[in-house]
Amino acid sequence: MRSLFLTSTTQLIELKNSISDVKIEVTLSQSNLTMSITNPFNISMYAYNAKGDYVTLERPVKIDPMSTGNLTFIINNTTGFFSLEKTNRENITLFLGLGKVNFTQSVNI
Repeated sequence: MRSLFLTSTTQLIELKNSISDVKIEVTLSQSNLTMSITNPFNISMYAYNAKGDYVTLERPVKIDPMSTGNLTFIINNTTGFFSLEKTNRENITLFLGLGKVNFTQSVNI
């Protein structure tokens, strides 16, 4: 049992360290925001939800292994959003899943 626990703990630590391999690119228009997320893992990644001051995730997205998926956000208040965006103060928290592990990732716009 102890060895199973240590193996699981080691795998979680390796996963945490490799999360930085996930690449996120942002594209912005007047009415929406798109994040392209590259999944470098050999298992699917899920974007369940997101939280930001003036944006809403259009729908949850499954990102297949070793591929790129697009998350589309609706900008609810363009004046407020672009005011924060101009000063790099718009922060969006992504709620992601990888296998059976859930984690959050903050993105500053």
